[in-house]
Amino acid sequence: MADLAARLHTAPTDWCDSWQEEMYQKHPCLHNVPVGSLIWPCLAHYDGGLDKYTVEQMQQLGKTIPEALSQIGDEVVSIHGDLHRGNTVLTADGVLLSIDFEFSSVSQVRQDLLYNSWESGSNRRALCTSYLKARGLPGNQQEADLLAVDMIVAAVVHFRLLRELLSVGSPLPSSGIGIKQALSELSQLNRAVEVLKGSPERCAHVVDETDVWKCIKDTDLLLDLCTKY
Repeated sequence: MADLAARLHTAPTDWCDSWQEEMYQKHPCLHNVPVGSLIWPCLAHYDGGLDKYTVEQMQQLGKTIPEALSQIGDEVVSIHGDLHRGNTVLTADGVLLSIDFEFSSVSQVRQDLLYNSWESGSNRRALCTSYLKARGLPGNQQEADLLAVDMIVAAVVHFRLLRELLSVGSPLPSSGIGIKQALSELSQLNRAVEVLKGSPERCAHVVDETDVWKCIKDTDLLLDLCTKY
């Protein structure tokens, strides 16, 4: 899966320009949402939940999403958007290919890896190490753990907050979260992620101990893992 993601992320990004321009025209509230935002993959699937938001609200939402910790986590790339084993096929020659591109857009590396956050800590670390090496980057544990934290945070933001706010639907029951609560939770996540900077031990703890599904239901669990090591 790491090699497949790495191959996908070397594709050009300009294929998405015309669609994003169309979205800017169709939904004025998106005018200040930059290319590469984690918001775009949700809109690639469904854009009918935007009418209730203002330009200022969407701009604030985008700005409040925690920044990546790793060197490559927030790199803007072409993403599959729904990259998990169920959306892959193995050819007769043993080459793993991706299918089902309905969430495809231009976003960030961490967004495309987030389905791997369900894995155990050791599997998360192994996936991130393999991905970094496939991209020709240092695959040491510290950088792998930073990328693993990035994809954990991206998963919580995507499934708990963005899909709920943008009416995309989620594997979990609706939480009824509104923009005010979402911005509050994102601000708390930002402060928690800041604590992890410069602390390899804390990052390793988050990678090893996080149950992503539980954290999607209750972000306080992730906040505690980040801050109470």
